[in-house]
Amino acid sequence: MEIYLGTKSDQKFINSYLKEIRTKKPEPLQKIETSSPLSTFMRRSGTEKINFELFQSIENEAEDQLKNIDGRFNLINPKRYYVCENDDATDIGGFHGKKKGGYLYIHNIGISHLLRRAEIHNYDIITLELARNYIHDSIHASTFRSIRTMPVANFTEYKVYREQYGINFRKPDGTSFSSVEATKKSPLSINLNLLMDGVVDHFAEIVVKEQSSSKKIVGTTELESTIINQLFGLGFEETIYSQPIKFLNEVIRPTKLFIDYWDTNQTLFELILRAMFSGDISGVKQFFAGKLNNKDAWDIIFKRPNF
Repeated sequence: MEIYLGTKSDQKFINSYLKEIRTKKPEPLQKIETSSPLSTFMRRSGTEKINFELFQSIENEAEDQLKNIDGRFNLINPKRYYVCENDDATDIGGFHGKKKGGYLYIHNIGISHLLRRAEIHNYDIITLELARNYIHDSIHASTFRSIRTMPVANFTEYKVYREQYGINFRKPDGTSFSSVEATKKSPLSINLNLLMDGVVDHFAEIVVKEQSSSKKIVGTTELESTIINQLFGLGFEETIYSQPIKFLNEVIRPTKLFIDYWDTNQTLFELILRAMFSGDISGVKQFFAGKLNNKDAWDIIFKRPNF
């Protein structure tokens, strides 16, 4: 969900400004020769490149579950989600590869880099990884964001900025309500952007694992087996597949530590997703107020000093 703030004139400017940007091919894609929209990729792929039936079953289940949390959730339009082949012999590709993908809100597109086919021979594994990426990026795309015009004094690359994103807020100069340093205090505190990313990854992991369990997908090499374990959250051999280590240590582990500490009943996970989609943080604020028996608990736990 995306809304524009400010005067009517500001809102009109934001609308036309973003519309113009979103009609052009973004710079990250201009540098990639082998990319195509998901809609085109699926039509071309057939069974030799990806398991379409498996991909569709995962996405359908994810969409159903997320719409039950908030009916405003939508998967990214397949015409605006770009799948990039990976032919770099030095890069295994995928979510944790060298080339960055993800959801770009300014351009309103998603980008996913496939695992390199020369390394991964089981197309089901490539399918699972792409499905996980698509769910992950679709949740970010459906996360509430409010956009304002950027004050002239703060102009950088763009003339607008995202003031609220899910459960976090930001000033024009980039200062976040929740400090990056907060994560060092986990489980007592955590950066809110990081917390959202961890929750998103956890949800995608659960759906991918559940929907593929009946297929009993196994790796034919040590690398394939390690990637499957990583996708399913089962732990993995770090010497074989080291790319996810940074994300694991900086996002997944602090998020799990934080949620396990505050929520023995596992209700916080869904509360955060609901607040992300709606932009209404009153439910999560009330949750932490109850934990600390203090109405200012949200600020105590998450707020950067002098924000």
